[in-house]
Amino acid sequence: MAPLTVILVFLLVAVVGVAYYAIRIEPFRILMPEYETPCPGLPEELDGLRIAHVTDIHIGVTQGNRKAVERAIKAARADLFALTGDYLYGHGGGEEFAHWLPGIGGVPLPALAVTGNGEYKRFAPRELVVEALRGCGIPVLRNDCTLVPVRGGELQVVGVDDPHTGHADVDAAFAAADPDRWTLMLAHSPDALFDMEGKRCDLMLCGHTHGGQVKLPILGAVSRHLRRGRAIYSGWYGPTEIEAVVGFAVGGLRVFISRGMGTARLAIRYNAPPELPIHILRRVA
Repeated sequence: MAPLTVILVFLLVAVVGVAYYAIRIEPFRILMPEYETPCPGLPEELDGLRIAHVTDIHIGVTQGNRKAVERAIKAARADLFALTGDYLYGHGGGEEFAHWLPGIGGVPLPALAVTGNGEYKRFAPRELVVEALRGCGIPVLRNDCTLVPVRGGELQVVGVDDPHTGHADVDAAFAAADPDRWTLMLAHSPDALFDMEGKRCDLMLCGHTHGGQVKLPILGAVSRHLRRGRAIYSGWYGPTEIEAVVGFAVGGLRVFISRGMGTARLAIRYNAPPELPIHILRRVA
């Protein structure tokens, strides 16, 4: 066989192998990393609190890794589930989600939720999704704040409506928040960081970006799907990194951006495996 033919055959096999992996393997391997998260000012009774971060599940008729999503949610050991939006796949899936959520063999409770841009797509049955969540005992924070009784204490949680589509009102969400309390914030997209000036927030959990969903060698993420601050799109970021992007002081704010659990547009993932992170809050002086 001529050298050129050998090279072409090798490249063909490599392309087919990568495509198979991206379509049939990586989307179904949902990682469940546990992060010991240092939290200055955390109340003593909340030390060790486990928060499962569920985001971007994209339930719909055509979604392929639904069973993997269900298994991961069932396996999560948590004191609180934080759901940060994009429950739908495409423009539909509302009824599918409404039937899926109570049918997974145990709704993840206690839980809090916010909406994502998937719920604001044209013709998306947003209110059906919100009603399904609330009907399962999951409050949906839409530019609001609440105190969650957990582990014998109270956790202050602020939640905003989808920032990516311009529905977040951070000022309204923090209006009733106590600035002297340790605060967790839920937002679908890290776009909300640009409205955090003057707000007390210790930990923000986001999704939306899918970690790029497809990350190519050298080139990196194919798409980050952010309107601003494209340097912040996956994993952990501290005050220094955040301030370099937003241009103002953020205090002790740290943000974690999950790669999410489902897929969007094309049902593939490459070098950006789906995840359901567990954050274990640790009180530090």
